[in-house]
Amino acid sequence: MHPTEIMEYGLATILFFVIVLASLLFRKSRRKWIYIAAGLYVLLSIGFFMYRPAYIDAQISRKSVELNRYLEQKYPEETWIFKTLPHREDGYAPYNPYVIEVTFANEPDVHYGFMVKRDAIELRSYWSERDSIGELRHWEPIK
Repeated sequence: MHPTEIMEYGLATILFFVIVLASLLFRKSRRKWIYIAAGLYVLLSIGFFMYRPAYIDAQISRKSVELNRYLEQKYPEETWIFKTLPHREDGYAPYNPYVIEVTFANEPDVHYGFMVKRDAIELRSYWSERDSIGELRHWEPIK
């Protein structure tokens, strides 16, 4: 489990206990409603933490389609392979799941990391076994 996840779960738990402890300040008749609100908060928190990986997957697939359209316009004669980060597996939590790795068929030893935003598609990273950047065919200045 990544430290960020531990902090998120801890914050959700602390907020639950704050709600429960705050109920002690109210009369008994109102405590029932606060306990109902605390139970609803727990259900919503569980739903959020369960749904978030599926939401990230949906965003990645939508962004992959947008990136594919962009690459078809920019490099119409070329083929490429997408690789996304397996963000649900252990060990990948510190990496950004929204960076999509692209490997072009005519440059198999170079990998480009693209980030799709609302209004732009940016080259965020690249890595290669080559020594010189000047030899890269699909290199763009990183913003």
